[in-house]
Amino acid sequence: VVLDLHLNDDSVSSQQMALKDVNENGIATASAIDFWDSVSATFAKNDLVMYELYNEPHIDSYATWSAGDETYAGMLEMYEVVRNNVGDNAIVLISGQKQYNYDAASLIQLDQENTDLTNIVFGAHPYMGSPQAGVPGKSAQGFSDLVDTLYAGSERPVFITEFGQGDCGADECYEYPGTWDGVTMSYTEAIATICNARGVSWTPWAWKPSMTDNSATCKPLAINGLNGSNLVLNTGYDAEQGVCADWSKVWSNFGTKA
Repeated sequence: VVLDLHLNDDSVSSQQMALKDVNENGIATASAIDFWDSVSATFAKNDLVMYELYNEPHIDSYATWSAGDETYAGMLEMYEVVRNNVGDNAIVLISGQKQYNYDAASLIQLDQENTDLTNIVFGAHPYMGSPQAGVPGKSAQGFSDLVDTLYAGSERPVFITEFGQGDCGADECYEYPGTWDGVTMSYTEAIATICNARGVSWTPWAWKPSMTDNSATCKPLAINGLNGSNLVLNTGYDAEQGVCADWSKVWSNFGTKA
């Protein structure tokens, strides 16, 4: 199980870094330090829990991201409070800059400057959508470069802890050209292919069908399977439960690769 702090300020839909006691406007909010102290103490005896300290940082200051400041909780501060409560459980660190662009340099620098950190995993969330328009670093090639850089600069493992989107191919996916290594495939398949070749672990956030607004049905979604076949999902959307049913056909292609 991966426990992840997604946001700690309900007044916004995106937060560039975990918060302490107030947000950027001086409004009181929940503390990420207190959150992780409570959560890690609660699950301290469970060796199967991983802790992803903050979902998707997109802040340009290495000092703030790593050590925190008056407003933001730094990765080292959150790491310390979790590690004080748990033993060898993996702790996932993610670093990103504006527009969620990958930031391998900060992860490597943090690792090199803090050699006492134990059981650290470098995380990434590869997506290619409208927030990444004009950000080639988030393309499949950008993800491949990220993995190469991290492996060259550190011995820490790499783990995609969130992955999956309405799939897209050539001319549909912003900075992704529709091919990988000379083979036509979707963006999702390209990321999975890179992971399989480089020994990167991954787990999906969701391969989710495109859903009609307030509808009782999910639109079919075409996904190019890893075996080259065209896979169409026909799933039902439950508006009250907020889920789509029957992912078995997805896992028949992708699940065995996890």
